[in-house]
Amino acid sequence: MSKLFWFALFAVAAWYGWNHRDSLGGAPADEMVVINHSGGAIERVRIGVGGDVVVFESVEDGAKQTRPWRGRSRGVFFVQWSQRGRSGEREWRGNAFEPSGTPMVHTFEFATNAGVLSRSEQRSSSH
Repeated sequence: MSKLFWFALFAVAAWYGWNHRDSLGGAPADEMVVINHSGGAIERVRIGVGGDVVVFESVEDGAKQTRPWRGRSRGVFFVQWSQRGRSGEREWRGNAFEPSGTPMVHTFEFATNAGVLSRSEQRSSSH
């Protein structure tokens, strides 16, 4: 009976942890947002600082995608991407990142001239 009790306790704890994994990791994650206004689909978009990277496989023109991100490295954001139908990879660097306990939204907007506009702002409490 004792083994059954401990197994049931473990199963409930595992179930709870799995279903609440986003809220158990300490501070809420930052968000990375990609907005594509480049005139074509962008692919293999990698955004990060140091070894902390988030990947967007494909973002169609006019689309917006969001991913959670827990950046721990200090440094400058880098962005690497390819544009569908064009050869070569593009790269952009800018905006310093300093990890903090404040949840942030980091937005990267891709423009028609292969430029990137970026901004970081505090995440609203409605997320």
